[in-house]
Amino acid sequence: MSKYRARSIILICSLITAGSLIFSSFAQSAPEFRKRNLSVTVKDGENPLSGLEVKVEQTRHHFGFGAAMAYWPMDEDMLVDKYKETIDSAQVLQKYGDIPEKYGPAFAKYFQWITPENEMKWGDNQYQRGADNYYKADGLLEFAQENDIKVRGHNLFWNEHMQWMPDWIDSIAYFANTTDPTYFDTGMAIINQRTDECLEYFKGKCAHWDIINEITHGQTDTIRLDSANFVALGGNYGNLKALTNQNEIDIFEHILKRSREVEPNALFCLNDYNLVTQYTNTRDNFISMVNDLVSRGCDVNIIGCEGHFGGYFDKGDLITKIDYIADRISTGEIWLTEVDFTASDPANWIEGIMDVCFEHERVGGICLWTPWEGNRWREDYNSFVVDTNLNETPMGAKWLEKIQGWTTNATETTDNDGKLSVNGVHGKYVISFEKDGITYDTTVYLEPGSSPLNIEINLDGTGVSKKTLSKSFANRTILVNNSKIAFNLPVTEKGQLFVKAYSISGKLLAKMPISFNNGVSKIEKMPKGCHIYRIGTESNNYHTVRGLNIH
Repeated sequence: MSKYRARSIILICSLITAGSLIFSSFAQSAPEFRKRNLSVTVKDGENPLSGLEVKVEQTRHHFGFGAAMAYWPMDEDMLVDKYKETIDSAQVLQKYGDIPEKYGPAFAKYFQWITPENEMKWGDNQYQRGADNYYKADGLLEFAQENDIKVRGHNLFWNEHMQWMPDWIDSIAYFANTTDPTYFDTGMAIINQRTDECLEYFKGKCAHWDIINEITHGQTDTIRLDSANFVALGGNYGNLKALTNQNEIDIFEHILKRSREVEPNALFCLNDYNLVTQYTNTRDNFISMVNDLVSRGCDVNIIGCEGHFGGYFDKGDLITKIDYIADRISTGEIWLTEVDFTASDPANWIEGIMDVCFEHERVGGICLWTPWEGNRWREDYNSFVVDTNLNETPMGAKWLEKIQGWTTNATETTDNDGKLSVNGVHGKYVISFEKDGITYDTTVYLEPGSSPLNIEINLDGTGVSKKTLSKSFANRTILVNNSKIAFNLPVTEKGQLFVKAYSISGKLLAKMPISFNNGVSKIEKMPKGCHIYRIGTESNNYHTVRGLNIH
């Protein structure tokens, strides 16, 4: 595992812990439709456990808080390539060398979903025909899995410009539209191949897929083979039509249905712009296309509204435009998929956008676009959660403040029946408690629903505990030279434990076996001084402490 991945995991765990301590709340500001009652009963066999202090801590949201993420900042070689045209390699590493380690943890701090910025696009995956390139996407997916982050696959096809296709496709479209229409068959064949290979490769790894991006914005009016050869199409077409000679709605239907055959579980999204921002000139065409495809039996689970607001945003206007789409497309959630803007007060704008989305019953998530100042796609935009050096911006602080305000963390005491109840925001929770010096925890998912979610935790191995309840740690204390070391020992550890003392240089000075009486062990013959003390078995280390006096 690389350093940035290991550190990002540590960071996200520490954030969850910190959140449970600092933001202990019932998320009172969340709308009721975002919440559900969670009822927990704790028993030991047939005996309810009353008076038990139970923590109910939300670690993830059902609502999507995400952003576009690039792979290159996490790869030192790609980082050098990015900047070496303006400064030499040594200067790049001197100036930006800590970015590969800091970028992943910074992202994990703010976001629970990612949209790979370019790493899953056709042109990136097959810049040469037959030369598959998935390693950058694999890096992002591995990062996401290790940090409990969901992925929006982006994108299978892009219908706007020929330039969004791999360059080698241009010659196929050129010959198909000039002298040899049999190339249309080749165009359909490579579309089928892209559908099958890409979705099979990423099968089960993406919660969403942007199947067709910007379906209403076909702008292909010429196809260029080289600097001297091009063909005029006589109008603006999407590149999928230019490549196959099919009506666009027909090729869209074909791709959606074939995609569902390959990937049965991911939610499918049609993603487009000019739907909820200042200009909506293609909105009705998009609505018509979506409804037509649904009537043809296609799965359209997510309505992706790109949120490129530019320099214009008004809360009331955004609500009106989301309502317009919600009233005319009855199927699927609405997501703001690519939110960015330029504003004098970005924190104020993001608060308004988040409020509108979280308080609208049809909206399922919001994803920012390029939220790091070091990765701009438009130079005048300033909607960043972290600056060039990955330090938090006021907008980043506001983003976290809003999420934390909609997060449920509570500590409740079970009643005489061993029960407690929490009205929690939809999402993933860790339920934990301590009994007889042992810490128990289990993870549950509070999905949207009208009836309470009833969970029974039983220490005898039945109920939810049968598979997911973990007797994770036993509290242990060691008295060394009359100083106290308190630590948690996994209850599964049955090996002989030792206390080992090392010099600062790493030399082993002493090693003493330990045993516990009521969770306490006492040792009086360890060397005194500025040493490093480690507690563990021969193969596992469970606690390390350093100092002149242990306390």
